[in-house]
Formats: sequence, structure tokens, C-alpha cells
Amino acid sequence: MKKLLIATLIILLAIPGCKKDKEDVKQLEFTLTNMTTLIGKSQGYIKDASPGVYDEDLSETDFLFFNYDEIAVVGNLVIAYDFIEDKCDGIVMLGESEELDAADYLMSLAEDEFGTGELYNLSYYDDALVLQEEDFTSYEDLWLFVDDFLLTASDIESILAAYTYSDQIIIAGGMTLEGFFWPAVTISASSGMKSTTHQDLLDSIKRLRHSGIKKPA
Repeated sequence: MKKLLIATLIILLAIPGCKKDKEDVKQLEFTLTNMTTLIGKSQGYIKDASPGVYDEDLSETDFLFFNYDEIAVVGNLVIAYDFIEDKCDGIVMLGESEELDAADYLMSLAEDEFGTGELYNLSYYDDALVLQEEDFTSYEDLWLFVDDFLLTASDIESILAAYTYSDQIIIAGGMTLEGFFWPAVTISASSGMKSTTHQDLLDSIKRLRHSGIKKPA
């Protein structure tokens, strides 16, 4: 009887503890630094903690989608979480706007929160429609070049900056895919900074094509 009582007390103590853990997961304010804390978290945790509104219709077994519409210059921001064995392996954020200002805004968030990037890269079409590629040493030099050459989103194949923070890689900017310009941010665990960072972002966006994410008509 004594053993049964002890077991019952353990169970009763454990139940409030579980409820308290659940209540402790609060929705995060949208910052890129906060978003990095969601790498490695479970689906249940992210459903409570992610900024935005959970999109059950769009979500799949290994992808969770949220809509965050509180950044005017970006329009609706789709936040997608990729999972491996119920642990978040990567985050992709895609902006609705096709304006270059939206990519600049997302890159400026990363710049403000993480400091100087590891890489700044621009791929664009010149007046002869020849694809050119330039690397820069700073955010300011990159955007001065864009302004000096009067580049628009329609001229740009990709405009990216890469940052490292807490053993993670953050890529911010935008790129053209299937005829649309996508302002974007990706966050993933660091495996060493790659020189082909623009390809990493392209691969991340391509992985979401089957999900139904598309630009509005």
C-alpha cells in the first residue's frame, strides 16, 4: 500500500510539471536571433513558439508553415520549418514582395543582429544580358553598387549575405526563381561557410516548391 501511495504521488506531481512545461513555451517576438533558437526544437515546441499563425492546410509531416504579416515592406512572410526525426533542421523565410527593398530589409535585419557578414555576393544581368557576379566586403559596398548601376529586382539573379551565429549559418537577401524574385532568409546548422552560398539558398527554396507556396496572381 505504501508503494502504491508513493507511485500515486509521483504521478500527481509529474502531471502539473508537464502542464507547467507546456505553459512555459511562449510565442517568440520575430527577430532573426530568436529564430535561430528554434533550430533543433521539436514540432510541438515550434507550434507554440514560432512567430506568426500556423498554417495547418499547408503543413506536412516534415514541414510546418506559419504566416507572419507584420513587416509592411516584405508583405506576408511565409516561415517554413524542415524536420528530421522531429527536430528542426532548417528554417526558410520567404517574402511576398518582389521589390528589392524587401531583400534589403531582411538583409539589414541580419546585419543589425549579427554584425558584419562572412560573405556578400551579387549575381546580376548587365545591359548586354550577360550574367555577372561580384563579391563585396560589406553590406554598404554591396548596396552602393546596386544603386550606382541602377539595378532592380528584374536584373538580379541573387543578392545575398551570409552570417554565422551560435554555430549556425544565416543567409539573407533574395533571388530569382521561376520568374519571381523571392526575398528570403534561411537558417541552418553550420557545417563550415561555403563559397557557393547562393546555391544553398537556391536549394532551400527549391525544396519548398512542392508545398504550394507561390506568389499571388
